[in-house]
Amino acid sequence: MYVSPKSDGHLLPGGGRRCLWGRSESIADLGDNSMAKGKNREADKLDEAARKYDIEAERATLGACLVLGEVPPGIRDLLAPEDFGPGHSAIFWEMLRLQEKGIPLDFVTLMDGLQDAGGLDAIGGAAYLAELPGACRDSTNAIFYARQVKDKATRRGVLAALQNGARLIDRADDPGAALAEIQAELAGLGALDVSLSEGWQWLTLSDALADRPPRVYVVEGLLALPSLSILYGAPSTLKTNLLVDLGVCVASGFPWLLPLPDALIDTTRGVLQGSVLYCDFDSGRDEMDLRIAAAARVRGASEDMPFYYVALPSPWLDSSDWGSAGMAMIRDKAEAVGAVYIIIENLSTVGGSADQNSPDMGPVMSNFRRLSETLRCAVTVSHHQRKSTGRKDRAGESLRGWGGIEGAIDLALLIDRESGSDSVSIKATKVRGAPVVPFGAMFTYEHQPGTTDLQEMRFYGLAIEDTESDGAIKAAILDAVADDPGIAKTALTGIIKDKLADVGRRRIRGQIDLLTTSGKLTMQDGAHGSKRYQLPLAL
Repeated sequence: MYVSPKSDGHLLPGGGRRCLWGRSESIADLGDNSMAKGKNREADKLDEAARKYDIEAERATLGACLVLGEVPPGIRDLLAPEDFGPGHSAIFWEMLRLQEKGIPLDFVTLMDGLQDAGGLDAIGGAAYLAELPGACRDSTNAIFYARQVKDKATRRGVLAALQNGARLIDRADDPGAALAEIQAELAGLGALDVSLSEGWQWLTLSDALADRPPRVYVVEGLLALPSLSILYGAPSTLKTNLLVDLGVCVASGFPWLLPLPDALIDTTRGVLQGSVLYCDFDSGRDEMDLRIAAAARVRGASEDMPFYYVALPSPWLDSSDWGSAGMAMIRDKAEAVGAVYIIIENLSTVGGSADQNSPDMGPVMSNFRRLSETLRCAVTVSHHQRKSTGRKDRAGESLRGWGGIEGAIDLALLIDRESGSDSVSIKATKVRGAPVVPFGAMFTYEHQPGTTDLQEMRFYGLAIEDTESDGAIKAAILDAVADDPGIAKTALTGIIKDKLADVGRRRIRGQIDLLTTSGKLTMQDGAHGSKRYQLPLAL
């Protein structure tokens, strides 16, 4: 049973006072001073309400309930009348009362209920109620509007608790007891998930040693569950097409990067079939429709393929704020469909007010990591390549922005394309885990007859020469020693450097030492202190 909210000084049933953001006004409310002064006070009240309450979110929530003809369970469980501002609290209370009594919720029943309670005029009258459905852009977003209402209510409660706590501590004989009382009040508001003394879950060696199944990959050898990765490159390197192609393969269960006909090397990467979310904040609806349809069409995918996408949606994604509406929408949709893969395009457009070249990006990357860990899915964010400085920098330094972006991810894939070419090369510039050998892809497509719109598109795999990985260095060393048994270390290093020009001499010598330690090379002392190498004798 819901009890009617007490008068809060702004809503007095039958008293003719107005909701701070209602349409009706009472001259008596303006006091005995001049009309101008009264209007100034009313303006001050409106400003105060805007600070304390999310007025538009409240209107959208109430409007969504009217459009839906009910207070959905998620909103009913989340909000109470006191979470709303004056006026709106009475509207929500009446909606709950009608629903509890089994009375259909619509404009007429709500208006009649408020009229019977003597509060219709106080909230702005029937005209104000009639405006509420129009305040809701999309009723399917009702829970997100409600969360914004709850967030403001929690903030008001926290502020009041802290203000009360300051008074308690000032007068308390035992500050520790006062602090515990404040903590309990904050926890009751939902401002603290757990008590401060129990905040973190501490693990022990027994947790680390516990049996666990092998890691599962959404894309074989690339994207684990969970993981955070970035695909980056210069403009016009086919990043979006590649990610769409990959997303459609995961959603349909179709293997990715099948080899071209008559290819000698199998480039196929298996996928874990599952739901995919593609969040486009770059290309726009028309482009995304064409590309997704073309990638799905060529594979004969059905319309119920679990591929869900948004294109330049509103509200926008602010990934610097975990509690933002956009982050909540991604979380809720991913939970609802059991997403295994989330693609976000692109990092430059979704960081809110964060400066891309500063530590402001720390919370952005932490929230993407938290998204992956919370949902136990793979998350890939597209990004841009840093403009060339003319220096030969470490490969990972080509990732644009703050250096901590690279440190926050499990995998960075740099995509490169020669001008006018339909093939791209992809190499890992940061890997947390097993090495990723460079690979290539060939973009193939057909246009719709008489247009330049895509009809079908797909990427085939291409084998490309590996000239930088540790595996490539080791293979080159073993080949060189096989060709010249007893070769000296200096000469061996020079041969490998000539073959793999982008690899440093120190790194080559380190790989020679590793091969020797592992028994894949044998070493003997030569003249003048030289070290000479050969392959171990076969048993």
